[in-house]
Amino acid sequence: MMGSSTKALKQFLAEHDVMILGIIAAAIAILFPFFFGAPILIVILGSFIWLDRKQFKQTIAELGWVGIFIVYSLIVSAINRNLIGVLATVAVALIALFFVYYRRKLNAELYVLLLKIFCWGSIPLAIMALYQYLNYAYTHGYDMFYIFKYHNIQTRAEATFFNANYYGLYCVFAITIAIYLFKRSNFKHTKLMSLLVFLLNTVSIILTASRWLLPTIVVAIVWLVFFLNRKYALIAMVVSAVGLVLLLFNPEILPRLTTLAYAFEDRFIIWDTGWRIFLTNPLIGRGAMSYVNYYYLFVDEGKMHAHQLLIDTLANFGLYGLMLICVSFSGYLRETLSVINDRTIRSEIGLITSFIVIVLFHGLMDMAIFWLQTGFIFLVVILVPISILRKVAEIEI
Repeated sequence: MMGSSTKALKQFLAEHDVMILGIIAAAIAILFPFFFGAPILIVILGSFIWLDRKQFKQTIAELGWVGIFIVYSLIVSAINRNLIGVLATVAVALIALFFVYYRRKLNAELYVLLLKIFCWGSIPLAIMALYQYLNYAYTHGYDMFYIFKYHNIQTRAEATFFNANYYGLYCVFAITIAIYLFKRSNFKHTKLMSLLVFLLNTVSIILTASRWLLPTIVVAIVWLVFFLNRKYALIAMVVSAVGLVLLLFNPEILPRLTTLAYAFEDRFIIWDTGWRIFLTNPLIGRGAMSYVNYYYLFVDEGKMHAHQLLIDTLANFGLYGLMLICVSFSGYLRETLSVINDRTIRSEIGLITSFIVIVLFHGLMDMAIFWLQTGFIFLVVILVPISILRKVAEIEI
């Protein structure tokens, strides 16, 4: 019995690309809590490195400027005795290695499958988030409208993510993919699933009570619709503007909007602290995760980060580090911008650039992209070669 099972396993592995199976498994695992998904991801990456052991030096070389930035981050973190920064940089290095293998093995069918995993996988997470919210509300003597009635709410939707803002960013990603799949697919079941994803994740975004997610999803939808069908982009902008006016005059419609002024006041304090940390070493920074290590120099209350993409990057890596990051991604950006008006892959370019816009816009107020789950999903979607995008545009989804 054991012998036949081993033989069947060997035959299965011989007939299938182990790395592709590993990439699919990693995409599924990343939707589980990080303490479950992260070990699986490490095991998968370890298997990739073992399979690639004969040409691993070449794999390291493929990291290019990203590899140089990783070394820079390690050195800066070590100089500043920033142990958390060293560990965070090691994690980034492992993720970077994973995506070298990802780009090697990626094909059009795999890319579409991964999009569907992230999109449709949001359905059980949305149901989980709704259950968690209702369970809290009813067990604490409230009704289902608890989140709308009270300013100091004690529960926010997180599902399998560590934080409501992280989960909310994932919901925005899922909605964006759903709109893309709805437009591209000719299959009724795909369109119905995409609609369900849109509705459930809209509810989840409301349940996260994250104020900045609402303008983020509006910007994402308008941007993507502009690429999918320009004549509808104007309609989306008008509807968004009307919705914004309604919210300005009726902030109680959505959770925590009535306390928006306090939220900005809190953010200004955090940004100021992050900026002052940057000024302590403006050229090279204090290493990754510098805010959580050096906030005490200026304020009493600690945060994990500066809640602003540029300020946090400057505090962590300084001006030299920021330049290294720009150089690392300059080739990718040039390649993407060179085909931004290519009509044959317009929908696919719209999806990728929407993800970039989402991260940049959301990064004005938060750092939710620097979490294993959200960062992984973001990189899977955007790190696709143009040659693969052309094939994606040709296949049935």
